[in-house]
Amino acid sequence: MANNCLKKPSKRIGFRKKFKIQRKAREHSKKLKKIDKKSGRKNKRKEKFCSIPNKCPFKIDLIKEAKEIQKQLKEEIKEKKLKLKEINKVLKNEENLEEKIPIFTNLFRKDLKEIEGNERVDRDLKKARKKIKRMRKRTNKAAEKLADDFSVVMEL
Repeated sequence: MANNCLKKPSKRIGFRKKFKIQRKAREHSKKLKKIDKKSGRKNKRKEKFCSIPNKCPFKIDLIKEAKEIQKQLKEEIKEKKLKLKEINKVLKNEENLEEKIPIFTNLFRKDLKEIEGNERVDRDLKKARKKIKRMRKRTNKAAEKLADDFSVVMEL
């Protein structure tokens, strides 16, 4: 009896179970990749700061330049986010939309030329542009309906 307690369980797994586990793992990782792709994240990993050898006489200068560049990039991203927030606020308030449409189209043209490489911001701008087009169609349809109703009233 004491012998049974000392035996370790076998690590053998049947092929059906083994391949089922592998298949489920593949499906799960595929699902995660799909979600990441939809949300706009390609690689979540941070880029490593390239190391500069201590023998370099101008190591400190290079590090300072790299930090300045990073700060500038962060500031640009913050500014772009603020612009998008302002645009979204105005789009939520649909009042006086006809007056604001030309202003938005100019903003989008400038922003799309300025912003390159940032896919998420480009997608957000495209979504906002589509919203404006939909708003234009709605206002045009509403204006046509009002004109038709007005003409019917005038005929009476």
